[in-house]
Amino acid sequence: MRLLIVHNFYKDPTGEDLTVQERARAFLNNKQINLSEYYAYSKDFGCLSLGNKIKKLIKANCPFCVPSDFKNLLDREKPDVVELHNTIPLINIWILKELKKRAIPVTYFIHNYRFFCPRGTAFLNGKTCFKCFHQGPAWCVLHNCLGNIFYSVLYAYRHFLCGLLLKNLYLLISPSKYIFNLYRDKLPGSRICSLPFYIEIPENAKMQKSAQKDFILFAGRLVKEKGVCDVLAAANILKDISFVLCADGPLYNYCKSTIARDHLHNVMLLGWVAREDLLFLLKGAACLVFPSMWDEVSPRIILESLSLGTPVITSSQGSLNEFTGDCFNYEKNNIQDLVSAIKEVFIRRSGVVPSEIPAVFDSGDYVKRLLTEYEALRANEPNP
Repeated sequence: MRLLIVHNFYKDPTGEDLTVQERARAFLNNKQINLSEYYAYSKDFGCLSLGNKIKKLIKANCPFCVPSDFKNLLDREKPDVVELHNTIPLINIWILKELKKRAIPVTYFIHNYRFFCPRGTAFLNGKTCFKCFHQGPAWCVLHNCLGNIFYSVLYAYRHFLCGLLLKNLYLLISPSKYIFNLYRDKLPGSRICSLPFYIEIPENAKMQKSAQKDFILFAGRLVKEKGVCDVLAAANILKDISFVLCADGPLYNYCKSTIARDHLHNVMLLGWVAREDLLFLLKGAACLVFPSMWDEVSPRIILESLSLGTPVITSSQGSLNEFTGDCFNYEKNNIQDLVSAIKEVFIRRSGVVPSEIPAVFDSGDYVKRLLTEYEALRANEPNP
């Protein structure tokens, strides 16, 4: 099978980017697949001059504009199936029209709520929000949901195109049952299947000896919706327990000043760490605390933690319950409940058994399951 992966890498490293890279490696190692890739890099975009940025954004978002290099790639590689991930903001979504014209089936791997929300999180001002889905993307512009009117307009426009071109997607792939049910209910008529993530865990990370399990770990982007403020509040109460924060983002300086102001000597703010180091810390932590305020679609860090034998505490909501069961959930926005959960897991840390892991760790098995879906697509290719 000839498979093409399309993805716009984010400015800062994300779990979505890592998932795409791991999938590509799994495909490259499979003799049944001839893989080609079409990537854009938002990090490189930031280095361009203002004039070149404007030109690139216009080219990437102009209606009916299909880049010549993409057409040339299709001519050269002749893919049987195209796998679509993120396209915002540098890959023109009108490539779907070209693929439809050539009768090439397209699958979309669900990483977020992009079809329902320009932000991709379906979360605003501390609450779940699907208003753009029900009332139109103008809501995003009127309320400046991105915090920057230019980006609010751009992402609202891309959200509109996603809805307009939805019919050009032949299969949506969901990583969880919760997301499967949500998309099926909100996008009736769309073909969707549920397939857990493929997570690549290096053998040296699995085999390394555990540390003393004497600290609580938080890892994620430092933004309000990730719940880092709740972690600091819990650390302020549990000053006899050590906390390690492996994270970077807009709230880094806020976290740093809060740690200094409240004399949180039990909190170590490491900033961004390489994945190898992060896996080492996960292996040695008493537990991972994942206090995200929004219902995340793809919590890779949870799967990585559980795969290394480290339990996870999460807010009890949506798909997160699928990954951790009911043992280590707490009520969202309830600091005392979070504190109680941390106390319980920390006291019982030597005897805690992590939940069953809803992920695939064998690349051969994962590719086999995925190819079954893709072969079915190829066998039922629509007319252009």
